Amino acid sequence: MTTHPPQNKSPIALLGPHWIEFVSSALPLMFVSLVAVCLTAPAFLKTVMLVLPCAFFIRGVATVFSTSVTLHQGEVELKSGILQRATISIPISRIESVGMRQSILGRTLDYGTLTIRTIGGDSVSTINLGSPEVFRKQIYFALSMSI
Repeated sequence: MTTHPPQNKSPIALLGPHWIEFVSSALPLMFVSLVAVCLTAPAFLKTVMLVLPCAFFIRGVATVFSTSVTLHQGEVELKSGILQRATISIPISRIESVGMRQSILGRTLDYGTLTIRTIGGDSVSTINLGSPEVFRKQIYFALSMSI
């Protein structure tokens, strides 16, 4: 039996969803709630109208509280999910490139999508992360230090 030395798992950088993820899930609920209040329809119909926006809102809140991208010494770790947890660890040495996409609103509010491409052609994307350019630079810095 071989023993491995303990790895330093302290995070160098931690990134989570931007607040726009929460707001974009809350807007449909607020809009439909306003419409439901203004309608002179039965209470049952108003309740049915709120089911789908409530589901989107719960999904948005779950995404905000369960998603993270962490840069450790030697690896990038992506986590998401509450009921069904998904964790992907990518060794820094396997990263080929880190792409970033931002809309005009994303550049203004500092959020965007990161796409990490690995040697071998696999890629992992994350959406609506805050400060993606800073995190991208930190990954490239870690990559340059490991070479």
